[in-house]
Amino acid sequence: MQFAYNIDNTRITPSHSGERAICQLCKGVLIGKCGSIRVWHWQHKSKDCDTWKEGETEWHRSWKERFPESWREIIIEKKGEKHRADVRTDSGKVIEFQNSPIGSDTIFEREEFYEDMIWVLNAKSFRDKLIFKPMADYKITELFEKNSARYRDIEHSLRMDGMELQSRLDGLRLRIREINEQKSSRSSQWDLIQLHINDTGKYIIRLIKLWSLPGTNLFYEKSFLPLDVEDKYKKAIKQDFEIKEIVEQLLKVDARLQEIDSYHVKMLNGVAYSLVPFERISSKSYASVTVQSKTDKNKTLFFESEDDFINFKIQSQAHNFLIEPGPRIEQLRNKRDVLQNRLLELIRYKSEFESDLQLHLSIAFNNHVSEIDKLTESLPKYESELSILEEACGQQQLEIAKKLHEVSITLHKERTLEEEKLKSDFANHFRFSWKNRRQSWDEASSPVFLDLGQGELFEILNGFEAKRISINTFLSQNGIK
Repeated sequence: MQFAYNIDNTRITPSHSGERAICQLCKGVLIGKCGSIRVWHWQHKSKDCDTWKEGETEWHRSWKERFPESWREIIIEKKGEKHRADVRTDSGKVIEFQNSPIGSDTIFEREEFYEDMIWVLNAKSFRDKLIFKPMADYKITELFEKNSARYRDIEHSLRMDGMELQSRLDGLRLRIREINEQKSSRSSQWDLIQLHINDTGKYIIRLIKLWSLPGTNLFYEKSFLPLDVEDKYKKAIKQDFEIKEIVEQLLKVDARLQEIDSYHVKMLNGVAYSLVPFERISSKSYASVTVQSKTDKNKTLFFESEDDFINFKIQSQAHNFLIEPGPRIEQLRNKRDVLQNRLLELIRYKSEFESDLQLHLSIAFNNHVSEIDKLTESLPKYESELSILEEACGQQQLEIAKKLHEVSITLHKERTLEEEKLKSDFANHFRFSWKNRRQSWDEASSPVFLDLGQGELFEILNGFEAKRISINTFLSQNGIK
């Protein structure tokens, strides 16, 4: 300690080693220590009677000496407990200079005892773990972000005011694009329908082929042909197959008649018979067959059953087989007449169907032409309106750009002024970080100042903010004029 009492009860500092004095706290004997290494001080013969005190350093002494002697090492007693404050000002505020680390319990104990106090910590030993960045920089960044947000809000508001006009413009452009797409689509269908009109027969064949495929949906044709066209197509498909079958049957009938005409004619009992090879006779016709022996022309026989005819095959080489051609020829000719009449009927229906389809194609073609004309006629009106809207929208965009430019200039001026104010207001404020932080000081309720040994102090305001003050200002704030 720096002060003790002599026998005259006067506060004195040691003048030489071994000097004797009385402790102002415990009234025990103190011995002067006046060496060449440590600062001159008083020391108890045993340990210090104030358990709160640490060994005094040059840093302690230099800080105490900034205050009047009457303020230094003041004994404070409360509820029978005494402690020696490093400094107590005239206002009663205690200033404790702390060199070594202490725990949060000790901090709480001393703050509860002294009540109105300040901590000054010797931060020289860990100042390389402290990083201070100007708070004004952070405030200016926040200001910039705030101004940017204001600009965006104003821009959004101005853009929203123009949304109605822009929406009308976009809708009109869409309508014009749709009209042109419809014209293009109609023109494509127009060309295709014209092609179908020029060759309806080929088109019918195509439709029949498509409709005969499983799962085919003639969506395109349904867009311009009548609703009952599907039933007509299906009927046309069936009739087309029927025509093919009738033609094949007619060919077979004609071939059969030619074959009968080519057979050799043989007279028997005054009746003309065709001489028919056995293998050309159907077993079903056994009853109409007359069998004549080749060796005995007068010998004839008839078949009683189909089995008799079939079993006669092994004897067929020795006999002639005679069939009266008249009934068969008449039967074939009647069949041909029926087939030809049906064929004419089908061809007539196909022709009518083709004419009907051509009529519908012509109507569809004319409708397409009419639709394209209507679309074409509607375009000038929309394009004129589009031109007016584009000019209005362009003018509006120029006005918005002008307003935004003015806003930008205004905000810049405001920000410049606010930046200067922030630089002034926060000139001595810093954000700080403390590596390997002494967390016990986060529990302190009294002001804590860090002395980095650079002629200034940093007051810890919270966990990340500190305020720089000069030592002279600190002294002035605590009663030193």
